[in-house]
Amino acid sequence: MPAIRPYSVVTSVPPPLPATRLRRRGAQRRIVVLLVSLILFPVGVVIGALLWPDSNPPDDSSHLPAWEDRLEDNPLSQFEKIISHRLPAKADPRLKAVLAEDGWDSVQAKELLEEHREVLEEFDVLAANFDSTWQWQARHSMAHMDHAAPHLSFFTNTIVPLVRIRSQYYAQTEEWELCRDSIISLLEVSHGMTRAKGSLIYYMTALTAYRSSLRSLRFLKDSTNSDFSDEIWQPLIEVLVNTEPKTEDLRFTFKVEYLTILNTIDEVKSGHFDQKDDAVDQAIRFKGFLKKNRTARFYLEMTTPIDNALESRWSAIPPALKVSNNQIESKRSNPLKFFVSDNAVGRILVTILLPVHNKVTERSVETVAYSRCWAWFLTEIQTGPSKLSRPDQKKFIATPIDPFTGSPLIVNKEERVIYSVGSDLEDNGGRIDQTRSVGDRDIGVSW
Repeated sequence: MPAIRPYSVVTSVPPPLPATRLRRRGAQRRIVVLLVSLILFPVGVVIGALLWPDSNPPDDSSHLPAWEDRLEDNPLSQFEKIISHRLPAKADPRLKAVLAEDGWDSVQAKELLEEHREVLEEFDVLAANFDSTWQWQARHSMAHMDHAAPHLSFFTNTIVPLVRIRSQYYAQTEEWELCRDSIISLLEVSHGMTRAKGSLIYYMTALTAYRSSLRSLRFLKDSTNSDFSDEIWQPLIEVLVNTEPKTEDLRFTFKVEYLTILNTIDEVKSGHFDQKDDAVDQAIRFKGFLKKNRTARFYLEMTTPIDNALESRWSAIPPALKVSNNQIESKRSNPLKFFVSDNAVGRILVTILLPVHNKVTERSVETVAYSRCWAWFLTEIQTGPSKLSRPDQKKFIATPIDPFTGSPLIVNKEERVIYSVGSDLEDNGGRIDQTRSVGDRDIGVSW
């Protein structure tokens, strides 16, 4: 009988895993860690942005607007009240058609002037009371993003075209003094509006009116080759010199815009802001992420170049615009750094608004350049275009400064043009666009 072996436990040892399986498991773990990180990182950013405290308020006392109490018997305020009761459903399309380059019709122009006689009379009352103490009726209420001013559209789309039509009608009928006075009235009213301490939309309304009056000058020039006495031209030249846009008025406008941003943030955070279908509204929808003081600091930082330039002179603005536009592009070119910040929504809000501000600033410099070209042109021709080359006709003003360069405007008598180099700061030989710098075009007046 065979011997019985005692019971024994045999422990089996599994064979070692192949190296490929070990690497596969390591890779899987790294993928899991990466996915978890990708999920947790934005969550952490969101939580951090919500919990991150706002900074202390900036020292912005010099950037806030201050209005004087000038509303009592103020002609501009009274004019606003009057035209607010005349608002039509939409602008008369005939106004735009008559003013088109190839659409001038003297008969229709006369009919329009007769139909809108009362509106023009109210405008003339305002113009007759022109001075530098006008003030918009809204004042503090205009510093809100949802502030509505439909009467400004009526002024831009109805009253300004009517005054232009009247000026051009007088030019065509050779009533030169009436034409001149009509142009002067629009220059002075727009200047008074520019100085009336308004927000961006009010400033743009005044600037549009001023540019429109300069277009009427072009129609006057193209309508005649007659000689004029000094009595015809001198008042117009003096008004052009005295009513060109001022840097301090644009700077005040940007102060109002800064206050508008602060007020808007307060309204958003309190739940009172209800502006629909607007890019700014989309940017500030997530009010929990919006930090008022950090937004204010970012705005002041980004607007410093333009603000410093506006304290100086027009020719300091083009280089500042270049710096400002480069800053905006730099912020936008790195979206990760831009959005992963302590105040992403505030930064979005500011970078939406600043390009608009910069465009208005550039358009202001263009308007100054165009106005100075006209002032010099009219000074040169005083007694008629046929005597433009006479050196003894320079009586009223010295050679004006190009607001884009700080150098004198350029006269090319061979090409028969007085011009500014425009926003590209390049002398393109006097190849001009009449009212603005477009591409490789200068700004100026030809004869």
